[in-house]
Amino acid sequence: MQEAGEPPTPDAAGPVDTQAVRVELDYARGVAYAMQQNDVPVVQRVRLENVSGEPLVDVVVRLSMEPGIALAWEARLDRLEPARAAVLAHADLALRPERLANLLERERGLLWVEVTAGGVCVKREAHPVAVLAYNEWPGELAPRELLAAFVMPNHPVVEGVLSDARDLLAKETGDPSLTGYQARDPDRARALVRALYDAIRARGLSYVNPPASFESGGQKIRTPEQLAGAGMGTCLDLAVFLAACLEQAGLHPLVVVVPGHAFAGAWLVEESFPEAIVDEAVRLRKRVDLEELCVFECVSVCRGQATPFDVALREGRRRLGEGEAFGFALDV
Repeated sequence: MQEAGEPPTPDAAGPVDTQAVRVELDYARGVAYAMQQNDVPVVQRVRLENVSGEPLVDVVVRLSMEPGIALAWEARLDRLEPARAAVLAHADLALRPERLANLLERERGLLWVEVTAGGVCVKREAHPVAVLAYNEWPGELAPRELLAAFVMPNHPVVEGVLSDARDLLAKETGDPSLTGYQARDPDRARALVRALYDAIRARGLSYVNPPASFESGGQKIRTPEQLAGAGMGTCLDLAVFLAACLEQAGLHPLVVVVPGHAFAGAWLVEESFPEAIVDEAVRLRKRVDLEELCVFECVSVCRGQATPFDVALREGRRRLGEGEAFGFALDV
């Protein structure tokens, strides 16, 4: 396999299908800057099957993208026998960071697949791809784990929240230290979560509705400076911001996504789930009921909807109830 340089412009003839090969692609339907920054492949698998009845020799598979957001990629096979298939994993279709980092709005793109055998094109087809804005989470268009890329614990705005949380901790407990799990005491971890929650609530942010079905189609996520500068955010904006503050304070955060809504959580003991994505609410419920984990409403830090932390905890637990719809939890 080798990188093939600049993406070609498909010729004017358009798609080609000689019925010689069948191509199957597993690929992300949305392409985002966060994918390039975190080495998330656009194409996870290419399956090439010879359906011609004759051997194919000197086979070249070439992938490229429009509009100029990636370098092209090639793989070569010496020979592919009739009724046999070859699987190519993790096509290294290198995304262009300078193009994606400056994209302010979503665009339509195409993923082109071209197969030649003996120098003759036997397949050319295009697959639609959404090219996302630089700060856009793809939702189900890409691996859900990509949501973790929008949790920014090292951002300067987060440091301001931690400074205020120290003051609140000192006032409530006599100890201002943000020491994560060093005390090995779930009550101390909960006090830290409470202080961060109250520090953000004191900022008087406003809530704005997220886009419809954001959990499947994705949405733009405000960075910490955008959230602070605008003074408002969606539930997902707030959840990833709170997760960033929790992580910087030494705790293990979670972001929970349910149909039409998102909220946050934190481990009260130094633990995490074995996998990043948790699909069953019951696994979270058990840990919450054992007081190893807490989940809490984030919108309740906003003006007009502000509630004490204990109320936010009850609302978070309610959303994990057996009768409630559940999407997934990201163990950051």
